[in-house]
Amino acid sequence: MPVSEKTYLQLALEDPNQWELHCGHLRRKPATTAKHNHIGFELAYVLRQQLDVHHFHVRYNAGHLRRTSENHGHSALSILVQNASVLFNTSCQIA
Repeated sequence: MPVSEKTYLQLALEDPNQWELHCGHLRRKPATTAKHNHIGFELAYVLRQQLDVHHFHVRYNAGHLRRTSENHGHSALSILVQNASVLFNTSCQIA
């Protein structure tokens, strides 16, 4: 049964990092393997060392993506331009 974006966001706040929304349908975030987590962490670490900390933020397992009102997901690795982080002060949504 399809759910609204509002319903998804309420659920995501109550149970963070567990849910995604695909074509209006709720889906539990797929589990990842230890190998996947290790590779992602190492990649984030290497990128963090190479990027200017005054211009970029590197996030691992802390990204939320909104493609449309019917499609929300999680990003294993995110690189944000420093100016985009201003959004964190006013909103948790980065589209």
